[in-house]
Amino acid sequence: MKFIIDTCVVIDIIQRREPFFKDAFLFLQDMIFYKSQGMVLSSSVTDVHYILKKSMKNEERVRENLKYMYTLFTVVDTLSQDTYEAIFSDMKDYEDAVIVEVAKRLNADAIITRNINDYKESRVRILCPSEARNLW
Repeated sequence: MKFIIDTCVVIDIIQRREPFFKDAFLFLQDMIFYKSQGMVLSSSVTDVHYILKKSMKNEERVRENLKYMYTLFTVVDTLSQDTYEAIFSDMKDYEDAVIVEVAKRLNADAIITRNINDYKESRVRILCPSEARNLW
């Protein structure tokens, strides 16, 4: 299976953010165990960097976490066509619409996020980490 992992879930894992860490980590374990592909958008890497730098205030540690992120997930590019198609989406949040367009292009089975309500108009399956664990 192939999943697009939303930035919030990546941050939950790296920062061990409670009360979200357990579900996100268990999903990650299952994803690895069942040899599924977890993908994050390249823009998520810069978002994670920004968020971690604000909280850690240590560039070296932040970059170590980014390296770790690359061992867990496949980083995928956003194409201009994805951003163009997102303009015409019924979704209210443009950034989320872009994620959906990338997921469609890559034939992802689902987008994994904590922000289910942000994706109400999505044409791609949306699951929180605990729901996604029921796929295997």
